[in-house]
Amino acid sequence: MGVMIRLREAIGMPPILLVVEVFIAFAILRNLIVFSIATFIIDPSIVLDVEEELQILIMIVMSIASSILLIKTMFGLPSADRYAWRASIRSIIFMILANLTYQFLGDDFINVLSLEEIILFSAISILILMIPSVRSYYIPPLTELPPIKWWIKLCFLRPIDNDYDYQFKYRESD
Repeated sequence: MGVMIRLREAIGMPPILLVVEVFIAFAILRNLIVFSIATFIIDPSIVLDVEEELQILIMIVMSIASSILLIKTMFGLPSADRYAWRASIRSIIFMILANLTYQFLGDDFINVLSLEEIILFSAISILILMIPSVRSYYIPPLTELPPIKWWIKLCFLRPIDNDYDYQFKYRESD
């Protein structure tokens, strides 16, 4: 654990992002439990009705997709790239939608985190990602911190980004 803390300090990652990473770890655990229980329910010798099989298939696909996005988010958080920040917000929103789908399909057997806890921790994670010191970690050095409206637009749209564009100017020869 001490090595991870020293690594985070070396790259300049705000320590509050560790809270988001812990929450994402719990969300991945929940998705793995959903996946394992849903695949355990499938038994080729028992013929279920089409509706139940479709529900199980949807739960499996949503848990895999949500897990992949959350794992990419966990690896992208320390990268200091604004598009990793955007992917984090999008992954958390997708996770909320996936858990709403689980609730709609009737996941009475999942007890790692309830839907209310998922929504609460997701809101806390999004608020943490919106803190100015965290947002300033995701912008290039020596640039101003864009307003919150720009960051919200970044979550859902792809605004024109000139910070990473470079132009080479050549001297005109005599």
